Amino acid sequence: MSNMKAKKIFTNSRRGAVLPLVALVMVFVLFGFAAIVVDAGMLYGERRNMVTAADAGALAGAQVMSEALGTPGYNTAKTEAEEDAVRLAILNGIEEEDDIEVIIGYDSEFDRDTIRVRVKNNNDLVFARILGFNDTDVAAEAVASWGYITKLEGGDIIPVFTKDSDYQESSITYLHSGKFVGNDGDIINGNWGLLDIFPNTSMIGEALAGELVGESLELDWILDNQTGLNVGNVNNPIEDRMQVADTLENREDREKFMRGLVPVIEWNEITKHGSQLKLPIKHFAVFEIYDVIIKEGNNNNKPSEGSKYALYDEPDYTSDGDAKEYEPVGGLDLEKSSILGKFTGDIVEVRAILDPDDQTNPSPGTDTAKYFKLIK
Repeated sequence: MSNMKAKKIFTNSRRGAVLPLVALVMVFVLFGFAAIVVDAGMLYGERRNMVTAADAGALAGAQVMSEALGTPGYNTAKTEAEEDAVRLAILNGIEEEDDIEVIIGYDSEFDRDTIRVRVKNNNDLVFARILGFNDTDVAAEAVASWGYITKLEGGDIIPVFTKDSDYQESSITYLHSGKFVGNDGDIINGNWGLLDIFPNTSMIGEALAGELVGESLELDWILDNQTGLNVGNVNNPIEDRMQVADTLENREDREKFMRGLVPVIEWNEITKHGSQLKLPIKHFAVFEIYDVIIKEGNNNNKPSEGSKYALYDEPDYTSDGDAKEYEPVGGLDLEKSSILGKFTGDIVEVRAILDPDDQTNPSPGTDTAKYFKLIK
């Protein structure tokens, strides 16, 4: 009997000794879970910040390089690109400039020039300190590149063509969606300059109104032109676009909204099929819309008249509410729906497709449209 009692006392004592050990283990387990949940969550958020900083730095540098592409200052632009990449990375949360690495030049991984930005921040841990981990580095890398637009899977397209011999960077240029009148005096009656590139004609108006209408295009494609469209298909959406631009807060946003890509056609290579033209794309150019002709001039010396919503450089690229009058060009009045604006050397946002040779200008001597984008 006494032996049984002693055995019971011993068993109870052993259980009493185990309970504190179990509780201690559970405390460590709970702290371990806390370290995982709290610290891992903090590191996940910091990782997202690092990705944003790397992306911003790479894009900033790529923009500088794209602007210098094809100029004598291309190689010297690398210094400015690196400075911009570092500046944007710091603005997006990188604490130490020494924790930013920027590499610009030929990249064997992509077989082209790129900018590669690596960033990191050192982060103090909270609960993981109990397990002996005081801090850790969080890092990210981004790669961006640039080139001339030779292929695009979508973008802000102005579906009107211009001839390579008429393409010019000047204070004002005319695009014609009706009777095509070239700067050298040639006239194509009955043919429309609107491009037949969309599945339905309503998308032409959407593109002219500034909507991002995705459509694949690339150099050397042969395009058809649209025929017989009412001028309202051009005038109305462009007026809508100008009204929207006029409400935007600053000049940069207004200009950006009025820009789009125009295919420049290799005129000597066009062919005619009935009322349609077969139009080979030579290169793309960025066009900024100012005005559209609403009323055509007449024989009573009444000049052509634009839209009251027209936007112009002076003084701040906004509308003054007055329709402007235009004298004949090359002895001919500007037709209704003629688009007025200028070609610029600026970059328009498009979903460009990388092409192995697109860092060489496909049309030397012209300011072909360029892009920059993240590729990794």
